[in-house]
Amino acid sequence: MGRHSECGRWYRYKTATNAVVAWLKRSSVGKAKKAKASAGEWTTPMIWAAAVKIADKAMPVPASIMRQLTRSIRLRWLSSQAVSEPDEGHVHFLDLLRAIKAKLEPLVEARQPSPAAPVVDATNLSNTFDALSVDDDDDDTDAPDMPAFDVAAFVPPVEPTRAEASRAKLLARIDAEKFRAWCFVSDMDELMGEVKAVWRDFKQGKTTLVAATAVTNACVKLVGTLSSELQVEHPYLKTLDEIAVLLGDHGMLEPITLQYNVPLERMVEVIVLSR
Repeated sequence: MGRHSECGRWYRYKTATNAVVAWLKRSSVGKAKKAKASAGEWTTPMIWAAAVKIADKAMPVPASIMRQLTRSIRLRWLSSQAVSEPDEGHVHFLDLLRAIKAKLEPLVEARQPSPAAPVVDATNLSNTFDALSVDDDDDDTDAPDMPAFDVAAFVPPVEPTRAEASRAKLLARIDAEKFRAWCFVSDMDELMGEVKAVWRDFKQGKTTLVAATAVTNACVKLVGTLSSELQVEHPYLKTLDEIAVLLGDHGMLEPITLQYNVPLERMVEVIVLSR
């Protein structure tokens, strides 16, 4: 697909995280080094070092950046709650984001009151997509609050040695693709809830048949769009079977993939076929 649907948890997470990292780069790197710093992806030690530099200089932090950082943290944390044993890399990056927030939060600029958001009429067919909660600014507001973060226990990230680099790269990939799959499944579940809710309202006489049908069709179309984007990014995640293997991994994929030098995609395919 030529463009993203600009909706769903993954899009919100990437938008928020990219905004935070881009701001850290702009704010911590001198003009002479900006061109060099923009080439290539920043590592977690570089991200942490930038946050420390900004905190040491007591630079003001825009409230919008703190909101984006909070969103990234919450989506990451919700993902970790969906599995019994979150991946090492997932927990590590979540802790990094929370440590950055703890360090920069005292520097946040005074927030200006924002204008009230317009009320969306769910019965207006042109606004059907806007009425779907998968596009809401609030991410799972009914979920439990995160536990307090122990800043003192946080261990700052360090660059991996050459021997550790391959494992670190694979762990980062597995974590990213698991998180991507979790976002997709969570969006599907939420959209299914929208469909159930609108038909329940229809049965109770709270909405019309036309509106209920429109919301259902919009949800089906949106799931198709999200599914297509997932498969474009990760072609091996063709069905829910592959997604279930990836999300249900309990530390098996990483050691087997490294030990036998088997591509991650092939490992997932073999497990699906063996079931």
